[in-house]
Amino acid sequence: MRELPPGDTRRKTTAVATALDLQQARRCHFAAPLIATLKGTWAIIVFLIVTFFREISALKSAGTLLLFAALGLVVLLLLILVFNVLRWRRTYIYFSGRDLVVERRLAISQSRTTLRPESVASINIQQGILERLFRVSRLQFDLNSAATADKTDFDLIFPTAVALAYQQELERLRMTAEVAADPVQQDMQAASEFLVLRRFTCKEVARHALLGTSLWSI
Repeated sequence: MRELPPGDTRRKTTAVATALDLQQARRCHFAAPLIATLKGTWAIIVFLIVTFFREISALKSAGTLLLFAALGLVVLLLLILVFNVLRWRRTYIYFSGRDLVVERRLAISQSRTTLRPESVASINIQQGILERLFRVSRLQFDLNSAATADKTDFDLIFPTAVALAYQQELERLRMTAEVAADPVQQDMQAASEFLVLRRFTCKEVARHALLGTSLWSI
């Protein structure tokens, strides 16, 4: 996995991200179910390829049982892919006010997960080999929970511009929540709003120093 590289491409993508409406419910990228299937069943796929090339000459005689086993694994892969596609079609992500909502509208069950920005510990955007092939990015974020400290809580696949938009909005809302919860930062922010800086020329400084000098000090 690698972080997105900085540069002109990143700046152009960021400009597009700022124009997105994050209140609108959207699915992950259409390549998400395929990537999930490939990453979850890569061992089975490697086994099928190796078996095919090693036993292709023996399939007509003693390889009948092996052929049925391979066909069974292919059927299993297709079932997993169909399941991932159905879950992708019924999963929507959107902002509701300040909260990020991950909603699954499945036929047999429905779930709705609401995430507050202050509960998010880290937000990362990464790309692996498969993500680069499909020109997408993974939006990964972890929660402030010791129970799930050893794994990524949410792993969503979006076009890079959409992933950046969600990352920027979550970071902004999280920073706003931290400032609101910290009285010191809140006072500093309030003071900065009333702080007015003015530049003086050397002539004005000299004049002020001359007029401000007391006669008794002379």
